[in-house]
Amino acid sequence: MKDTAAPIARLLPVEPAIPFPVSSLRSSLEESKFDIRPYVFNDGDFEVSIITPILTAKLTGQSKSDAS
Repeated sequence: MKDTAAPIARLLPVEPAIPFPVSSLRSSLEESKFDIRPYVFNDGDFEVSIITPILTAKLTGQSKSDAS
């Protein structure tokens, strides 16, 4: 890795300039069949988790309702 060039800054991920629309999150979370399985999977020795705004809102909502 020491002989590898650093990536060009313009290709690095950045935070979006426009926030994700909350109304879209709410309507997606109202789905009674929200399936979390596609967001977490195994690949060899690794467990891969994909975090999206919708999954984050779903998990945050579950933890709040579990605490009640």
